[in-house]
Amino acid sequence: MIAVESHQNGIHSASLGALSTDNAYELVSMEDVSELATDVQMGLSQAQVAERQTIYGPNDITVVRRTRRVMLNSRLNKVALIVGAAQAAWEAVRTTVFVKFLEQFRNPLILLLLASALVSLLMGQLENCAVVLVVTVAFVQEYRTERSLEALNRLAPPMCHVLREGRVHEVLASELVPGDVVEIGTGDRVPADLQIDESMLTGEARMCSKGEAKSRPDETADMTASMATLVRRGHGRGVVVATGTQTRFGRMYTLMKETEERRSPLQCHLDRLGQQLSLYSLAIIVVLALIGVLQHQPWLHIFTVAVSLAVAAIPEGLPIVATITLALGVLRLAGRNVIVRRLPAVEALGSVDVLCLDKTGTLTLNQLTVQRVLCVAGDLEGNLRVEADLCSTKNVVPEGAELLAALHLCNNAKRGLDDWHGNAIDVALRCFLEDRNYQEALPPLTRVEEVAFTSEHKFMAVKCHNAQSNEYSYYVKGAPEVVFPMTANTEMNAVVEEMSSQGLRVIAVAAGPDPKSLRVVGIVGMCDPPRPEIVGTLMKLQSCGVRCIMVTGDSMQTAMSLARQIGLHHAASAVISGAQLSHQLDGVSIVYRATPEQKLQLISALQKNGHVVAMTGDGVNDAPALKMADIGIAMGRTGTDVARAASQIVLTDDRLSSLICAIEEGKSIFSSIRHFIRFQLSTSLAALTLIAVTMATGQAAPMNAMQILLVNIIMDGPPAQSLGVEPVDKLALNRPPRPKTAPILSRSLLLRTAYSALHIVIGTLFVLAWERHYGSDTTRTFSVFVLFSMVNAATCRSTYRSLWDLGFFTNRALTLTTTASLVMLLLIVYVPALARIFQTTPLPLDNWIPILLIAITLMFADELIKRSIRRSVK
Repeated sequence: MIAVESHQNGIHSASLGALSTDNAYELVSMEDVSELATDVQMGLSQAQVAERQTIYGPNDITVVRRTRRVMLNSRLNKVALIVGAAQAAWEAVRTTVFVKFLEQFRNPLILLLLASALVSLLMGQLENCAVVLVVTVAFVQEYRTERSLEALNRLAPPMCHVLREGRVHEVLASELVPGDVVEIGTGDRVPADLQIDESMLTGEARMCSKGEAKSRPDETADMTASMATLVRRGHGRGVVVATGTQTRFGRMYTLMKETEERRSPLQCHLDRLGQQLSLYSLAIIVVLALIGVLQHQPWLHIFTVAVSLAVAAIPEGLPIVATITLALGVLRLAGRNVIVRRLPAVEALGSVDVLCLDKTGTLTLNQLTVQRVLCVAGDLEGNLRVEADLCSTKNVVPEGAELLAALHLCNNAKRGLDDWHGNAIDVALRCFLEDRNYQEALPPLTRVEEVAFTSEHKFMAVKCHNAQSNEYSYYVKGAPEVVFPMTANTEMNAVVEEMSSQGLRVIAVAAGPDPKSLRVVGIVGMCDPPRPEIVGTLMKLQSCGVRCIMVTGDSMQTAMSLARQIGLHHAASAVISGAQLSHQLDGVSIVYRATPEQKLQLISALQKNGHVVAMTGDGVNDAPALKMADIGIAMGRTGTDVARAASQIVLTDDRLSSLICAIEEGKSIFSSIRHFIRFQLSTSLAALTLIAVTMATGQAAPMNAMQILLVNIIMDGPPAQSLGVEPVDKLALNRPPRPKTAPILSRSLLLRTAYSALHIVIGTLFVLAWERHYGSDTTRTFSVFVLFSMVNAATCRSTYRSLWDLGFFTNRALTLTTTASLVMLLLIVYVPALARIFQTTPLPLDNWIPILLIAITLMFADELIKRSIRRSVK
């Protein structure tokens, strides 16, 4: 950031103190810059530059700042260099791709899956090696943490022009130090003393005038220009008062770097589930081993059965199903203009109950547009109304013709290939004239002189010549408080105040035959209009339980005006400023004058109150909040690289309505994962209970180790994983957001799981008793358990919807995998080679009828439960 020079200043020998962002803004004039001991005509000497580089370090936001104390001696310098080199080396190792890949194994469920895979490999089973696939997919999706910081750093220019020892040099921007005199001009990025586009920093697409302050301002003083902003017009010279992380831009970088990325609710729940299943698996091995020892069974048999059951109890397929389900959701959303950069973000959207909305670019078009045009006769068409009728016509009143001429001639916007370029106000006026064909009604005038707009006098004036009458006329447009005193106006002030209260940006227009005979011909009100679809979108979001809060850096008047237009503000809602965030946040719908730090404070406070928070944004100033929110949502078209890199989701069309599809997908995905867990746990619980009951009663196990592992393949393999591709539930959006603390295994889900497991155990024991009665082997028991598993998978497709309502064959993946599993069962029973491995015997064909009927009873029992649930909901 720089302090802007406007007059000469001599060399000062005041002591050099350490500067930060806070006191940098206090250097409001060149006299105050004396604290930097800078000669603004000569710049710093090389010796001063070297000294200050030692004190302040490089002007680089990507490195750790060195202490601001000068090193006492060369020994301390050497120690500092060694320590710094060691830190840099460790950081390089820590951020390597391989290390980041290994960090994926910190997930408890992945570790449990890895242990299961090792046991399976020892027993000759290769299917559980899919853990590598899961980790690789997660790694590829999430390898982006440093990219947001890299994108932010790219905004800082690599080179700049600096005055040193009386000569202008082109040097690396990272070599700047406080006290350097920098020269900048149109198109340069980094500070300027004239009009600068700060939208990259503030999110507001308007030009800001920069010059020397006349009195001590606050932090928003016009005499300072911030790093990475863009000079849109003019040139100037400024003194550097803060570098690196001490700048406002650097402070945003620090906020992003220090902000921890939130883990999604699904990740937290899966971690907890993995830990619980680890304990259960260990307990199963110990208990069954003790039972086997008490029954004096062979040690090898005890170990084989116990490990087989432990492997079956671990849901190896859960990470795979979660990854596949999320990835399919990502693909579906990509076709709906929603790009998901991090897989868990899809599911987390289903839990969002608070949505913080950045105003500019999200709620509005980020495009200044003419809203009202009034002339002294009322409006352009002569109707005596306050509100202008902006229809296309050439029949304008005389005062309207003068107003149109002024808007056309007092305008420096240039026509590009597709649109207009220039000052935002000039572009808005050009578009207004062009869209309504008013240019055809303009008089034949030619500009001969111009007084350009500046921030000091706040108006633009032109002198024009009419070739037909050989007369001259003058036109002026600018701020009403500047234009009105040039005229005899006494009637338009009330209208200006009324338009300003509506959040409109007002300019006044005057005309006359000479500068001393000007009269007001009209006023124009402009604003950044709300997006056409935003009202309906907000209503849908609120109807499905999402609370919406507007967060903006604008004034209260502007924020409330927009909120009323889009239905976001009502009598019962509260409006607070960013400085009032320590107050109660219940019922707040608008937060105005919010800084990047205050946006973080808002999100943190909401999260502490148990809310799952999503945040939208498009500017660099939004990046820290986007990263801290549970779900950061960036705009694809108008958003900066930094905002997109810090977010988890990008809306490619910048339309908030696309987010509704994503929320629907998130709710549906969570349901699919719960259906899979219900299927897995009910099947594994049935298998464990069946083995435990038979061993406890001294009977032989109903299934051998190979049969148990085959059931495990069915539980974790394609039939189970096809539940993750269940079509999206169209009723999902009507459900309220899932509470943040709501577990995956809810009480109702556990009861349904236990009931299904009990039904399977009773049916299987019935078949086992039948076999024991006739002295046959356990082929029928094994077969009915496999069929129970297939039927169980079908019933787990929905919690409350009937299979007849869903359609038996609408999930094509489940249909195919179920058919394949049944074919596999028949091959195991009837192919001699496989029968020897799995210890089965061929069954008479008529035996399959009672086995199939017993398995189908699970479907009818589950249908009764679903019918009861539907009735209770009504």
